[in-house]
Amino acid sequence: MIVLNQLSKTYSKKNQHIHAVENINLKIEKGEIFGIVGYSGAGKSTLIRLINLLEKPTNGSVFVNGQDITKISSKELRVVRRKIGMVFQHFNLLWSRTVFENIAFPLEIAHVSKQEIKDRVNQLINLVGLDGRESSYPSELSGGQKQRVGIARALANNPEVLLCDEATSALDPQTTDSILELIKEINKNIGITVVLITHEMHVIKKICHRVAVMEAGSIIELGNVLDVFTNPKKETTKKFIKQIVYDDDSHESMNHLIEKYSKGKIVILKYKNENIESPILSQLIKNNDVDVNILHGKVVQTSTGSYGTLYLQLTGNDITKALDYLISLGIEVEVMN
Repeated sequence: MIVLNQLSKTYSKKNQHIHAVENINLKIEKGEIFGIVGYSGAGKSTLIRLINLLEKPTNGSVFVNGQDITKISSKELRVVRRKIGMVFQHFNLLWSRTVFENIAFPLEIAHVSKQEIKDRVNQLINLVGLDGRESSYPSELSGGQKQRVGIARALANNPEVLLCDEATSALDPQTTDSILELIKEINKNIGITVVLITHEMHVIKKICHRVAVMEAGSIIELGNVLDVFTNPKKETTKKFIKQIVYDDDSHESMNHLIEKYSKGKIVILKYKNENIESPILSQLIKNNDVDVNILHGKVVQTSTGSYGTLYLQLTGNDITKALDYLISLGIEVEVMN
């Protein structure tokens, strides 16, 4: 659906060159929810604006549905953009227009008939759960309701791609979850391709199929959400993962556990999917001469599967045998002491 080839964006200011995006190669599949995560200044906002050419690339190509949109005329680009909806962090609503009128605005620009506009807007109001608020102005809406208007407006022209630029970062956690569920439902029901950028790993965990981690204008890690969560390779990715999983592996915390539970071995188990619902610990105790003390644990649900982290103290005569048994099950085992 979306292919980025050697995409770069450089800003020049006086004698300084700022490389906001550098040599990005990326393929986003039709119908997937693709997340781009990074800290402030990583280049993610620039990247998403390059996809619909709100920013013109310095180098490289952007293909949408097989068409290189960096090589088309301004008139052709306006037509293409009707198939690329965009949702903004701060809603970007027209404050002098009602909910109905805000959603109708892109349809008016496209010269759609009044009856078609009425039918489409009413359909979208129902889709985003704003029935009864058609005549309300943005000043009369909550943050979540404003973003629902923004989503409805982005969907007005039946786009094939929905770009979300920090769409939930101005919202409280509960409202964030409701907006993410709405985006997930829209993706499921109409098959629209969603690309969202965020600095919150919770957003990635909640709805994304795949994720790219950005740093200093480059993609440093890319993959299935569950794979990236369970096996992060870069330090930046590991920091993001710790937003979700309480995995305090600082020297101070490790030393505290080792000192407090000095007998046997303290181990960290990391496991996913099929192992989560299996009676691993009971089988471990049953088949080995070991005692198990659970120190800390957590299971995290992602859109592509589940994974867990478990801190254990193992004591007894068969610790090595027990560890081999866990490894044979495909569980990642780390011995702390």
